[in-house]
Amino acid sequence: METRKSWREQLDAVEQRLQRYEAEAQKRVRELADKGGASRKELEELVARVKSGELLAHAAQLRARAEQTGNEVLRRFENLPEKAFERMGLATRPQIAELGAQVARLSRKLDRFTRQARAWSAGTAEAPPVERADDKPSA
Repeated sequence: METRKSWREQLDAVEQRLQRYEAEAQKRVRELADKGGASRKELEELVARVKSGELLAHAAQLRARAEQTGNEVLRRFENLPEKAFERMGLATRPQIAELGAQVARLSRKLDRFTRQARAWSAGTAEAPPVERADDKPSA
């Protein structure tokens, strides 16, 4: 489905941006260390966070939540037309298909009765049998 593909592409793009941010953060840390603008302890903590993968782990959690949310939105979106039709009192595709099959059965039955009535009125056949409403249609 195209929507799922676009969600995944967006998530991949976010992940790539996060990787670029991580690389940029490492670069800035080195620059700060070179300039002496930050204390050694702060820099070591920041480098440790970047190297430990904490930022990437957080990004992975965000990605999983975004994908789960996207799937939930898509699931709800797929059910939306059916629910709207139900609220408006309109038939759904399966209901229309069922009605079409019933019309086809009744049409075949009517054609059969018409042929029998013509044959009977022409005198070429015996009187048609009387069918009850609960008789099964013959195909």
